[in-house]
Amino acid sequence: LQPLNDCHDGWHSLLEALGYRVDFVSDAQLAAGGAASAALVVAPFSVVLDDETAAALAAVAAPLLAGPHAGACDGHGRLRAAAAAGPWFQ
Repeated sequence: LQPLNDCHDGWHSLLEALGYRVDFVSDAQLAAGGAASAALVVAPFSVVLDDETAAALAAVAAPLLAGPHAGACDGHGRLRAAAAAGPWFQ
């Protein structure tokens, strides 16, 4: 798990160096508008997204910086069609 921790620390350090304040929100908070005032939304490891969370990410007005396979799987871990994965997956 150390490489994953290092990657997380790298994201955190990079965003702080660029002047962003880093906050974490759960899927439920995101769906309830928890990222509405965000200047930037980062979802680097969000391969598995249920439909509600994928829709909440797509609705965020801030720029979205997502990993290469964001939303590739539904909430049950099954591969979904590219069109259903959200605009960032196209």
